Amino acid sequence: MISKPNRFALVALAVLCLAGTAAFAGEALPSFKKAADREAKDFQERVFTAVVQAARTKPVAIRLDKGEYADDGKERKELKLVGSYKGSVTRRKFDVTVVIRIDTSNDKEWKVLKINYTDTNWLTVRENRFSDLAKKFNQ
Repeated sequence: MISKPNRFALVALAVLCLAGTAAFAGEALPSFKKAADREAKDFQERVFTAVVQAARTKPVAIRLDKGEYADDGKERKELKLVGSYKGSVTRRKFDVTVVIRIDTSNDKEWKVLKINYTDTNWLTVRENRFSDLAKKFNQ
């Protein structure tokens, strides 16, 4: 049997955990459609973090080292993001490269066409989540 003060502490801890989860879940993804600051490091970090979290189950210490846009022909750009994350269990560092193909025909409303993801982890990437993520980036 749990004593009354310990029950109160347990309930308080549960509420704090749920509040933290709700705050993280409520954090909006960056939008390529609306962003005026697509070149900003903060925008690119949020995009990189969202892609790594979609690809891997529980990545920690996600870090963007480099992000740059390159023209890829007619009305297209590629955003190349290079960084790393650590596995939540092994704490091993894995290098990541993300290439996002973008339709820039409308300068004010860019559209993500495809997300290519590679890393040095031998486990299978959850690629089925990238199409949903691209749709969210386009909102």
